[in-house]
Amino acid sequence: KVDSGNYIGFGKQDLVIHQLVISQGTDSIAINSINPQSASGLQVKFSNFSLSDISRIIENKDSLVKGIVNGIVVIKEQGTTFAFTSDMTVRDMVYQGAPIGNMTLHADNHLATDKYNMNLKVSGNENNFMLDGYYLTGKSGNNLQFSLDLQNLNLASITPFTFHQIKEMSGSANGKLSISGTMDAPDIAGKLNFKNADVKPSILSSR
Repeated sequence: KVDSGNYIGFGKQDLVIHQLVISQGTDSIAINSINPQSASGLQVKFSNFSLSDISRIIENKDSLVKGIVNGIVVIKEQGTTFAFTSDMTVRDMVYQGAPIGNMTLHADNHLATDKYNMNLKVSGNENNFMLDGYYLTGKSGNNLQFSLDLQNLNLASITPFTFHQIKEMSGSANGKLSISGTMDAPDIAGKLNFKNADVKPSILSSR
């Protein structure tokens, strides 16, 4: 369902959106200009939005990713480019059948458009960890600076992220890692402690 009071205004340099709301049941995405009288930027609001809907569009199935999204993304023109701020939550996230838990994400580049800050927290389903740091786009080397604080990581929940190299995992891990370097060659340092870890690689029939 689309709100009947919506409109989109175009000018030579302006784009104004008013009350563009797409909803189905309790799910909705609302897009509005911050100032309806000028091109001051856009606010996108997610309310009880189901990730299954996106999964169904991309993969033609709703089992790839599940969860309920709430939050706001604000996009503003900043100089000759655009900057954004986002505060999002995902409740009861499931990826490829593996329960992950609840996620909170803050990300932005509004202080410096070439510096993408991120703070990600995951809790529930025996997970409790935080990833915090930034990524620089205007730097050729050492443009990653992240810290990963693993209070507890349920190994079963990350099995789908091993790209089918691992068939089953159980147990848990904790520790702290620092991540630097580049996207192509990240430098990961730190210490992990494993508890009752059990791993079954896909190429083997036993653990």
